[in-house]
Amino acid sequence: TKENEPDFSGFYSIQVNSYSVNLLPVKKHTPLTYLGQATVPSFRKKTKSRLEFFANKAQRLIAVAIDGKVIRKWIDAKGFTGEGTGIRIVHQGRGAVRVSNLRVEEWDGRFKGPPTHPIGAKDDLVKLINNDRMQGRVNGIEGGKLNVTTVEGGFPVPLDRVKQIEPATSKTAADMPLEHRMRAHFSDGSRLTFKLNRWATDGVEAQSPSFGNATFKSGSIIRLEFQPPKK
Repeated sequence: TKENEPDFSGFYSIQVNSYSVNLLPVKKHTPLTYLGQATVPSFRKKTKSRLEFFANKAQRLIAVAIDGKVIRKWIDAKGFTGEGTGIRIVHQGRGAVRVSNLRVEEWDGRFKGPPTHPIGAKDDLVKLINNDRMQGRVNGIEGGKLNVTTVEGGFPVPLDRVKQIEPATSKTAADMPLEHRMRAHFSDGSRLTFKLNRWATDGVEAQSPSFGNATFKSGSIIRLEFQPPKK
């Protein structure tokens, strides 16, 4: 039993199998009690997925997202169990499992909401952390602020107030000729389809009907797909 093991710090065991995700707080002298299960029936139909784990010590919160969708949030009523600084991955099933593109980064405590912009919308939609919305045209980011033009004029919005940006849907990357398209996979798990204008050490210049001209840091792109198939 764990009581007979050498001393260890408290931790959370997130158990993932072919149909569910479980969360188990583990402390040496505390009985084991699961905090709840999330059923993921689509797991059986896939050979790969992108998993994200979120932790907020102040809120005693643990959450799991699969392929960009949050499937479960847990609140530990007995306090935050995690006391260490490491991560351990253990495979207890049969067969081989490949784990790749591991990243650990700071989280601001916000979850990305589902898109609400209607198909065919001509304006960009900016959602703020206080649930206000701005509809108009996103012109770019400068000096830590998002420049948005609405019917009432131009507004520089501090980035720490921006929760989510949904581009206009009347023009999408699908409007570009197939031979000009490429899909970039970024280090945060996001993807963008665009036309590549220039790649240099000082930035990657891209263009798309959905967001116009943009420059990205080359180090933020981990993979490129040329001529991705139209879906």
